[in-house]
Amino acid sequence: MVWAADDLAGCRFGRLTVLGRGENTPEGKARWICVCDCRPDKEKLVRAVLLKNGRATSCGCFAREKTRDRSVTHDATGSPEWETWRRMRSRCYNKRNDKYKYYGGRGIRVCARWRSSFQTFLEDMGPRPSDEHSIERKRVNDDYQPDNCIWATIDVQNRNKRSNVILEHDGVRKTVAEWARDLGVSQTTLHDRLRRGWSVADTVTKKKWEKHRWQTG
Repeated sequence: MVWAADDLAGCRFGRLTVLGRGENTPEGKARWICVCDCRPDKEKLVRAVLLKNGRATSCGCFAREKTRDRSVTHDATGSPEWETWRRMRSRCYNKRNDKYKYYGGRGIRVCARWRSSFQTFLEDMGPRPSDEHSIERKRVNDDYQPDNCIWATIDVQNRNKRSNVILEHDGVRKTVAEWARDLGVSQTTLHDRLRRGWSVADTVTKKKWEKHRWQTG
């Protein structure tokens, strides 16, 4: 970037916005009055050379955040949440991961907010509710991102599998597995009925063949 006549007023350097010229250092070095995005009400004098060479980009908040992130990551290493974060990234980016073909191989990615920071992942997801929960994408063809991920139990995850067949009858939507469980029949029976051209209503309401007629629930 080129600064006209070294007038930095109005320029941005990272999180810093330059308001105007400030007093020189005792050695006569030029300084500028800046405010940081984190504290727009607090002014800070910054040497011009530090702004220009990229060494000053915040009031110090960025360095504090990085230190905090490293501390949180270190303290959480090996925790269920950290393992979830690590495995999530591996599935999406490590071609040697045996599940890569189902994730990264299908174009599933981790959003930029989560990919580089365990801290932001933990802030968005919160602690894992129990040992029965793991991360689940609500829209199975979309990326790992805050609006698409929840902590879910295995039952919820099974319902959300791409291979599931969802049947709707009388305003009720269930997977074939759930209809079979509620009817007391096998999933194979329901799949056979569908293959033979049965209506959804008959498929999910008929319980068994008895005395040459179907018994309904």
